[in-house]
Order: sequence, then structure tokens, then C-alpha cells
Amino acid sequence: MALRRIALHYDCISPYSWIGFEVMMRHSRMWNDPTVRIELKPTFLGGIMKGSGNKPPGVVAGKMVYMGRDLQRLNDFTDMELNMLSDPFTTLFKKGSIKAMRAITAMDMTNPEVVERVSIEVWKQIWIHDRDITDEAILMDAFTSAGLTKNKAKEFLEMAGAKEVKNKLKENTEEALDAGCFGAPSFIVRQDGEDDKMFFGQDRIELLCHQLELPYHGAAKEGKIF
Repeated sequence: MALRRIALHYDCISPYSWIGFEVMMRHSRMWNDPTVRIELKPTFLGGIMKGSGNKPPGVVAGKMVYMGRDLQRLNDFTDMELNMLSDPFTTLFKKGSIKAMRAITAMDMTNPEVVERVSIEVWKQIWIHDRDITDEAILMDAFTSAGLTKNKAKEFLEMAGAKEVKNKLKENTEEALDAGCFGAPSFIVRQDGEDDKMFFGQDRIELLCHQLELPYHGAAKEGKIF
């Protein structure tokens, strides 16, 4: 069978990206299929929102109220420990995630094997511990918690300011926009001889599996997502 590629566009500022990331990576391990390749694509959600004209939950009152309730329901379903932010406007909009996503992009360019576990640790800093990921000390904590040495963690933070890294994150974001993405997580399925297909949201992985004729194992396993 021809190679089936799934580009996973995500931003650690998004709790739904975290859930989609965990579900997709668990499915990848369960499939253990050499014809399926997951391509992690660190992406800047702020750029997606601006480029698509979409409005994030924080600027629509009803969406923000619903998001708080939704995260609690997802916690109950997945046994994750997602917490609503103490100051969502500051965290999501005034500070954002661009420094963290640039550093993760630098890792993807040079040491892609660390991207999965580092991304998860960054998510934990925001959505479990409610910490400020624009603070380099907190990013250092996340990176070292993922197993990086302090020297390597510092190196990636320095690389985040490099032009080629900034351009790569911009390229990933533009790739998502070109595919019709308007939020995160977004999954772009690519197969030779077929048009690309975009799926939006952590709750559309079941449809993605159906499209690719792959087994869907659910969003939670034995009450836990990981």
C-alpha cells in the first residue's frame, strides 16, 4: 500500500491540540503500520486565527464559558488533569506561545525525536500547572522534564531566535492555512494520486481513520488518554 502521511498541526497554547496529539500518537503506536507516517508540525495558532479570520474562544464570551465546561467533561472522560487558566486573556492573547513553538520548531529541525515528549511537557506547564511559558525558566523546566540536558535546553531556546527557525514556523503555519485550516489541532492527510484532506479538531480522528481505512480505538483507553 502507498504511504499515507498525516500532518498534525498543533500549538501548545491549545488544550484541544494536546488531546488530539495524545490520541493520534497513541493510535500511531497501536497501528504500528509502516505505510502510515505521522508528521508533527509545530504551528503558530495566532497566525492561523489571523490568516483564516477565525475568532478564538477568548474573544467570544459564550465560547469561553463553554470551554471551561468542556475541559471538565474531557477530564472526566480521559482522566487528564486539564485546568481552566486563572487569567486566560493574558495567557492566550497577551503572552501567547510563539517563543515555545519556535523552540519546538528548532527541535523538529535538528532533533525530531524529542518533539513529542517536549511538546507534552510544555502543555503540562500551561494546562495543568497554569504557568507562564513566556518565562524562559519555565520553558527550561519543561524541556529538562522531557529529558533534555540543561545545556541542550538552553541551546534550543537560543535557536528560537534564529531566522531560519522563525521562517520554518511561519512555513508550517502557511502550509496549514493553504490546506484550509482555521484552528488547531488540524490533520492533513496526504496520499499520492489523491487530493489532500483536512480534518479539524481532536474529535474528528474517528473520521480520519475511516477515510484511511484504519482502526479507530477511541479517544480514551481504560478511562485514560495516556
